Amino acid sequence: QNIQSAGSSLLSIINDILDFSKIESGELEIMEEKYETGKILENAKRMVMPRLEVKDIKFIMNVNNDLPRILFGDANRIEQSMLNILTNAAKYTERGKIEVNVDFKKIESDDNKPVIMLIFQVKDTGRGIKEESLPGLFNSYERVDLVRNRKIEGTGLGLAISKRMVEAMGGSITIESKYGEGSKFTFFVEQ
Repeated sequence: QNIQSAGSSLLSIINDILDFSKIESGELEIMEEKYETGKILENAKRMVMPRLEVKDIKFIMNVNNDLPRILFGDANRIEQSMLNILTNAAKYTERGKIEVNVDFKKIESDDNKPVIMLIFQVKDTGRGIKEESLPGLFNSYERVDLVRNRKIEGTGLGLAISKRMVEAMGGSITIESKYGEGSKFTFFVEQ
């Protein structure tokens, strides 16, 4: 299990670097298809759980019961964005909880096709981010508060990639944080 977890972490870093290269060269492709919402939520949860099991962290996932079971969009990019945000929360939270809220709003569309705004939010009780560090948080290879976070692994690409992927799908990502108390990341994307 440890070997599998380490292998997944390495693969995630390699994929981040490859995806970042695609983003930088303008070759990131959005591949839309039907997907099961429950499946990508379960995959993201399964990937982050090994990081949480070694810490004193409660994991809570709240999903709106009316969220459509099948959506149309880029499931891989949605899942990867979710996983990057979840992994970030897991790395910077030592105790307390990580709460995931998945919701949606119906949107009027020009062509009368059913469209929703998918809302994915992660709240943690982690280290939080200083207000002056927030503007550079989504910069490539940027890691904030290096002295305090020196023992936490990472390339500084996860959040930059998530932001660019969400924007490539026409969405947006926001952050709220209190230093020493935790952070809340939310992304919105039409599906």
